[in-house]
Amino acid sequence: YWVQRPMPSGVMRSAAPAQGLELQREEKAEDRVVVLKEEAVGMYEVAVLEAGSAAALKRWMTDHHYRFPDGMESACNDYVKDGWCFVAVKTRVGSKAGVDPKPGMRSTTPDKPKDASFSGKVQAMGFRFRTKEFVVPMRLSAFNGGDFHNIVYVLADEPVRAANLPVDFVQKQLDGKELHSHLADPLPYRILGGTEDDMSPNDWKALEQRRDPEPFNGVAAQLFAHDMLAFKQSELSHDFEEKEKLLLDIGERLNLRGGRMDILHDRLLAGEREEAQAAAMESLKQMSFTVIEGDFPPDVVANENIRFEPYRMESTAARKTTLSFAFEKVKAGSEVTFGGLSTTRDYIEALDDPEKSAEARKELAARGSSAHPYLIAHLRNPEAPLVSRGYALVLLNEAGARGLDSTLEELAADDSSELMRLWAAAAIIDDTKTPAEMLELFQPGSSTLPDHKGKAVIAPPMPELQRPIALKLQSWTRDLSTEQLLRFLHLGTLLGEPANMPVARSGGTQHVPRASEVSPNIKQVLSPLLRDAESKELTNLMFRSAFQDVRQLSAGLLASRAQKKQDQILSLVIEELSLSGEQKTVPWEGGALFIPQFNSLSKTQATELIGAMVRWSIWIEVNDAPDRHNQPLENNLRSYQLWSRADNNAQDWRQAK
Repeated sequence: YWVQRPMPSGVMRSAAPAQGLELQREEKAEDRVVVLKEEAVGMYEVAVLEAGSAAALKRWMTDHHYRFPDGMESACNDYVKDGWCFVAVKTRVGSKAGVDPKPGMRSTTPDKPKDASFSGKVQAMGFRFRTKEFVVPMRLSAFNGGDFHNIVYVLADEPVRAANLPVDFVQKQLDGKELHSHLADPLPYRILGGTEDDMSPNDWKALEQRRDPEPFNGVAAQLFAHDMLAFKQSELSHDFEEKEKLLLDIGERLNLRGGRMDILHDRLLAGEREEAQAAAMESLKQMSFTVIEGDFPPDVVANENIRFEPYRMESTAARKTTLSFAFEKVKAGSEVTFGGLSTTRDYIEALDDPEKSAEARKELAARGSSAHPYLIAHLRNPEAPLVSRGYALVLLNEAGARGLDSTLEELAADDSSELMRLWAAAAIIDDTKTPAEMLELFQPGSSTLPDHKGKAVIAPPMPELQRPIALKLQSWTRDLSTEQLLRFLHLGTLLGEPANMPVARSGGTQHVPRASEVSPNIKQVLSPLLRDAESKELTNLMFRSAFQDVRQLSAGLLASRAQKKQDQILSLVIEELSLSGEQKTVPWEGGALFIPQFNSLSKTQATELIGAMVRWSIWIEVNDAPDRHNQPLENNLRSYQLWSRADNNAQDWRQAK
């Protein structure tokens, strides 16, 4: 994030001769807070503020639901006196059921609900600012509490130390050429158990790939090079960095965030990033690199900014440098205008321009449905810039535009842009009205809804969609049947990292996904609801659900409950397997037979469970039932664990029959 003050700092005093009027104007200035900039940046809401006093800043932050840490007033007033502006950052995390937050939304409380937790990765924030003195203005961070371990990486024209911290906080110093080598040159290597003469051509090819510094140092190279380029050009931001903010905003408005989204953004912007990086990497050779790390004393940090002074570790070689860190005083910012743009197409084209995008979005939203045909046409145009297509999708989705469904389905199936596929899929999810409609997107033909010609609208499920799905589930918690809960649980295992849970079947042990390993966003919604599900209903679903995944997950949940309530769960299973002579088909008709794993059955209990299954085996034989009924039963009857509990071997079931 790049901070630019578009106006001079300080309190403006009146030239009126009357002292009373002078004091009155000063008091008003001290109560002043000027919002220099306010916008959504990915998962954050950010406000850049100029305040007349700490009290005024605290009041503004409280009124706008930002947290003002206790004890920060004195440091704030010092910053006000020195002419600094403030950046307030609010993380959009947690939401009450039924609330669907949007960037800039102010009509609902941003407080997290009771027991809400943060899940998912956070996005890092970077700040660039102009300053007369080379400092890190981190005094306010001392009041946030928590761990105070810090790492400061310093690129300067000579080796330095933090003037107000002990010298042993300096951990490493490199000259610029060595730094450049670490970032850009192939990694060093050693050959063990032989020599270079023993290397085959394939070995050399593999070694070349393993020596690539990009996977290890690529992020650092980007950060250093982009900051160097900003310094050389005396600019606070690059075009591709502003475009990244637009991409983050599009994703956030479609409830998409996380490391995978960052990767997709990087791919889209790779060309511009690499060009900027190449232009600045050589400049690093003229710099010095210092690493300052440790648990900074909070009292020291709270009282003054981190300042720097020349310091050279004994192992650092001397060299000459040419760059300095003197910046020109920032000039007043100019207001962005459209210079006569008036047509809908003009505004759509401006969506890709970081300087004009916000105003273009505002105008297009104000034009309502009259702009929708143009936005849909732009969205469907594969030659249009991806950012403007993304904003076209967001504007149409937030307006509930008609005639968008078929376009979104086409885009969700288009492999030409993974980012557009994700955006379209997230918009489709956002537009779903019922749990059944949501499930239909991933498992067509499984409800009374249209089956989209037998093809899933969203296939395969993409991990990035777990958050949009979870947010919709929060608004449906009262409408979800137990079977739907289990189907969403299965969907969560496809989106998250599946683990294993043992369930007796197939002649031993079958492993099924465990609810505790479902994608965290979906788990957070489903777990309390599944805890309330009746064991009897889960048993019924385990035998009769039309969905095998539901049967399997029901068995897994019942196996978990059996660890504490074995007699109750066993009784329910035996009841379902009871044979009265009036049955026309097996209880597990239409699917596989799953039996929960019981870890501590007595010999009597194991014999009772075996007996119930053996009687069904006889029923199948007597009634000439299809083999599809008998095979699942035999798989369970071959369970070594079950027969060992009964002090028999797994082949004795035929003798028992």
